[in-house]
Amino acid sequence: MTDHVGFSQLAELISRVRLEHPSWFRLRGEGPAALEQINECESALECTLPSAYKRFVAAYGGGDFAFTLIYSPDPASDVSIVAMNQRPWVQRPGFVAFADNGSGDYYGWRVRDGAAVDEVVLLDHTVDDLRSCDFVDFVDFVRSEG
Repeated sequence: MTDHVGFSQLAELISRVRLEHPSWFRLRGEGPAALEQINECESALECTLPSAYKRFVAAYGGGDFAFTLIYSPDPASDVSIVAMNQRPWVQRPGFVAFADNGSGDYYGWRVRDGAAVDEVVLLDHTVDDLRSCDFVDFVDFVRSEG
């Protein structure tokens, strides 16, 4: 996994916020994801996942993370990214969800040429379609929502 400047800045922010507000991180998800789990997810989802997501779950794992929930590469997780994307109301060609807003909408990436493009879109349940949203990429999503 290559270095991602945005991810490095996010990691610094997380370290600082953890020191200032440790209670925000008490509801932890699973531990860090193994490379094998990430590779198995990519195989099951039939696309490569953005490097920022892979670095995030390798460092922090999936599940509860401060004020958001990130789908996990762990197949045993209650929020497995593979299982969440197999739900009939989420599953659709050219889309991979990585989080939800708790109100029936799903944040994710469009898939083009076998790769999930790190531009966050929202699967809006009110129109049952993808639309752009306020987050530029995965790092921006975690920085804003987490």
